[in-house]
Amino acid sequence: DDPSEVSAIVGLARRVFSGPGMAGPKQVPEHVELCRNVVSVDEGLERIERSEWTAESGPLIFAPSELHALEAAGLEVPAWRTFADVVEGEEQAQAGTRLKRGSRLNKSDLHSGQHGVMRTVDIVRQLQVPPEERTSLINSITEMKAGNHSLHVSLPRVLERQRVSNLWWPAASAVKTFLLLSMQRCSMSYHLDLWATAVFYNVRWGCKVFALAPPSAHNIRLLRAWQLHGEQDSGEAGSAGVFPRDLQGFTVAVLEAGSAIAIPAGWLHAVYTPEDSCVFGWNFHTCAQLNASLEAITVNWGEKTAEMRQTRAFTVAKLDTGLWQLATAVCNSFGQAEHPYADLTADLDVSRRAVARSMSVVADYLADDILIAQQHGRMRGNFPRCSPKDGSAACVAYKDPKAIIQRLFEITSPLASSPLQSRQRDSRVKRER
Repeated sequence: DDPSEVSAIVGLARRVFSGPGMAGPKQVPEHVELCRNVVSVDEGLERIERSEWTAESGPLIFAPSELHALEAAGLEVPAWRTFADVVEGEEQAQAGTRLKRGSRLNKSDLHSGQHGVMRTVDIVRQLQVPPEERTSLINSITEMKAGNHSLHVSLPRVLERQRVSNLWWPAASAVKTFLLLSMQRCSMSYHLDLWATAVFYNVRWGCKVFALAPPSAHNIRLLRAWQLHGEQDSGEAGSAGVFPRDLQGFTVAVLEAGSAIAIPAGWLHAVYTPEDSCVFGWNFHTCAQLNASLEAITVNWGEKTAEMRQTRAFTVAKLDTGLWQLATAVCNSFGQAEHPYADLTADLDVSRRAVARSMSVVADYLADDILIAQQHGRMRGNFPRCSPKDGSAACVAYKDPKAIIQRLFEITSPLASSPLQSRQRDSRVKRER
């Protein structure tokens, strides 16, 4: 709360993101705020569980003093303190707490521009080189998968319960977390995470500095224009302005060892690493933030479109099927507290605008599905593409998808548009689907 400290931190962050060591454009906005939405674990997780954490709410920061409370709430990560703790010793295997020596990690050398995959023991050996003797700048971001890595890791239970992307992202159960190992002075330019998901990060050691901006229509348009202009370091974004100089709501967050941050869906961010660091991260969707995700991913990002919608994670077709299942569950559970999806939709009973707004966008998205099917003469038998033996509620509901859409619009009224009045979304998505 000390104004002089806040000013010093903002000034330092401004120098970091406009400095020569930062990847990408360096035109920081004139107005920069410090993200000070520091909450207790109880308060933060309650807001998420009650669907009160929306894309408009901004990031939630959990201080290092809250680490034990996060662990009590279900966060499970290895008790690593240095790079040496990451890999098993030569003599003794330590299943679940350290990575196997022969397991594979992604490696990016930001000095040479080379990217590849290496054995964990070899990457760790390079990471342990003293800073003054280093000739490379290594940043490693790897999906932790069962079998290859087999770490005991988990999200806080509330986040796992709110993770509706399990409906269309089957790999979410196999990809438990992302491991980020970074040398000091690593940086990552401005981006949205794949499929514009929300992100939860826990810093095990070191420090991370984030530049953040909300997914407003202005900011998304500016990011898109910059990317369509070749992501020039000048920030040139045509008539849209200069990126990121003209971003609105630009904030910075400083995370030290033991702290955590929950970044809402669709938030633009860049990251700088002032110290050797280890971070565990998760991508996830919540029902209350689906509107931000869908509105971001249905934009045409030019050459970046394929990167934004990484099919290695899940395809547009799987997203469609999952959203139909979610829509069916919402309609079936409305007003029924005993339904298994009641925790996702209970807020609708008390007119919580976040969930209603998200489901309104889902209804628009699925209305497009119907229009596309009608245009291509495949209205019957394709909602979803499931086995005739599958008697699930979702498959039964697809026999009359218009009724599901009509019900969604009724539930979310007056936030929704009229039934089957779809938004004009980019033709590339429609062709893919």
